[in-house]
Amino acid sequence: MLPILILNHEKINTQVLVKTSKQEDDTWAFTLNNTTKNIYKIFLESYFSENTGKLLYREASDEFKLHPGIVTVTEKEIGEIISKHLSEKLVKELSVCVKQKYGPDLGFQNIQLQEII
Repeated sequence: MLPILILNHEKINTQVLVKTSKQEDDTWAFTLNNTTKNIYKIFLESYFSENTGKLLYREASDEFKLHPGIVTVTEKEIGEIISKHLSEKLVKELSVCVKQKYGPDLGFQNIQLQEII
């Protein structure tokens, strides 16, 4: 019998683990865990889809340096990447990706908004 590997919306080659949380003032915070020894120049990119799966919105943050270890950044620090103008009834899912301008994506989180809002 072969073991089964269950991945919770994370890519196998993920170098940066992402956790999102909504703040009391309706902004978002992102806890990033750079599991490597490298310093990366990154930006965060968010994607929204409606219940049909159709892409509604895409937004990117300002670039910033990510050192090894765990850091939490907020939209107040990096720029708003989650639209406050979309109806919560239409938005089903939020995806946040840790990206480099040149190079592979470093991390990803896919979450159901109804579980957070």
